[in-house]
Amino acid sequence: MSSLRPTRGRDGLERNDDSSARRGADQGVVGVEEAEQHQNTDRTRRPERRSGSVDKEIEALFKKVDADWHLGPLPASLTAESVLNRLRGLIGETHENPLPVLAEVRMYQTRGLLQDAHLATAYQKLIGEAEGTQLAKGSEEEKKKAIEKWLPTEF
Repeated sequence: MSSLRPTRGRDGLERNDDSSARRGADQGVVGVEEAEQHQNTDRTRRPERRSGSVDKEIEALFKKVDADWHLGPLPASLTAESVLNRLRGLIGETHENPLPVLAEVRMYQTRGLLQDAHLATAYQKLIGEAEGTQLAKGSEEEKKKAIEKWLPTEF
């Protein structure tokens, strides 16, 4: 009978290391019972997930970003007309992921440089008429649904 030692693999999973079973495996004489015990331990022992650990990491990231990054004021020379010219160029391009452009459009609108009607038109041109209208005028749930195909998937 061999002794099992817990070890941690590169993937972070805990395994029971049965060195005598490995030696036997090299020679083709591993007992079925030992091999099954090794496999079952690999499948059932997972690292504990700490519910707050991801939240703490994200909070630390945002603290760092808030401390190190500062958005300056928009240039005084930026006018509604120059914003419309910029948007005409952006709308004329193809965007694999339009989320950054949609965010830029919304930023102009929140700063008073883009009328609501122009916001809706820009959204419609960028992601389609139905989704653009939904994003401009829908509920929070409808807005999320309008852009969900470009949102990162959960892991």
